[in-house]
Amino acid sequence: MASADFAKAIAIGGLSNEELQNVRYNYAYALIQIKRFNELAAQLEKSLTLKPSDEVKYLKLLGFAYSKANKADKALRIYETLIKKASDYAPAYFSAADIYHRFRNDAQKSIETLLLLSSSQPNNAAVYYSLGKYYTLIGESKKAENNFNLYNQFKEKQ
Repeated sequence: MASADFAKAIAIGGLSNEELQNVRYNYAYALIQIKRFNELAAQLEKSLTLKPSDEVKYLKLLGFAYSKANKADKALRIYETLIKKASDYAPAYFSAADIYHRFRNDAQKSIETLLLLSSSQPNNAAVYYSLGKYYTLIGESKKAENNFNLYNQFKEKQ
């Protein structure tokens, strides 16, 4: 099993910092394949202590791992960090908005998060669909309709 080989390589040691980061990153992908998300999160946390030059790459996976492990608060913290460090990474906004809605019952915060994304990615049709959905949830039907119309407009162009 590939994940066992990666775990062995990490345990044996003797790897440079860069080699260890590469092994941990590849180990992370092996853990995704076998759906061991808690272990994935632990490996990524260890990788981040090594201060990788491509920290955002690890944060993206860590947010995913926490989400899959049903650790919404930790996932949200990572997604909020990604929004600050990689403001063009749309999945962080969508994931944060989803957590605000599903785990905090705060559709308004979901809307605020997606409005940030719409200002930096005004042609992203999915943003308007999601905004329409959240506006519907809070009973703002006119704003919902406007966003669904924008969704249709940009969807046709994509």
